[in-house]
Amino acid sequence: MLEGIHRLIDGVESQPTNFPPTLLYNEGWMLRLVLNWYSRNKFADHPLLFQPQSTWFSESLLPSPFKPRYRGDKQVEARTHADGIIGHLIVGGEAKADARLLCTATQLIVIEAKLFSPLSVGTRNAPTYNQAARNVACITELLNRANRLPSQMTSLAFYVLAPDVQIKTNIFNQKLNKDAIKKAVQARTESFSNELGNWVDNWFFPTLEKIHIEAISWESLIGCIESINQQACQSITMFYNRCLAHNGPRQRIVTS
Repeated sequence: MLEGIHRLIDGVESQPTNFPPTLLYNEGWMLRLVLNWYSRNKFADHPLLFQPQSTWFSESLLPSPFKPRYRGDKQVEARTHADGIIGHLIVGGEAKADARLLCTATQLIVIEAKLFSPLSVGTRNAPTYNQAARNVACITELLNRANRLPSQMTSLAFYVLAPDVQIKTNIFNQKLNKDAIKKAVQARTESFSNELGNWVDNWFFPTLEKIHIEAISWESLIGCIESINQQACQSITMFYNRCLAHNGPRQRIVTS
């Protein structure tokens, strides 16, 4: 069975192909390759530095603070899919991909992976509750449910990984601005329920103050890999260039 899967993957570049190349060459698989490498290699002071006992998971579900208040509540928000999550956590619960933070956790990083697409705008229930605001709110809720104060976390972050050429257009700046995130989450909580006032004061504000938010280029992550392992760098570079070719403008990176 695995040999058959390998043959299908090897043939994805051939013509005629049996499935769209973007099912393989996409931001999800690019992220998994990067997280797998960084989980096994350490860089001091690097954004993706794994703390001891930290793990990673792709396509986990993050809890929303906007839980049903009554049967059939149409103002609730579903759990948020995280492209990647790093930290002291357990995955599995009501759904197999549910993420839970350990009560002793000191690391929690949520990652959104992009290949030329922007951060999504608001939800059906809240037009200004965009993808960055949702992720920070869900990070807050993870801390809340674990009763883990933001001040107890030594690594707390929300990162957007994207091509360098996309980041340089400043497409993410406005949504990743902490003041903008604060306004978006406050507006969502105020329209949902007065009962969330304590959650905002006791959990969201401290989380927003502590959390590091940044857009990081795939190219910079690959550059760090190059400094440690040329072979791994060449393989990931080849995969990244194919992702670029199949998902957007034909931008290629060159390594020394």
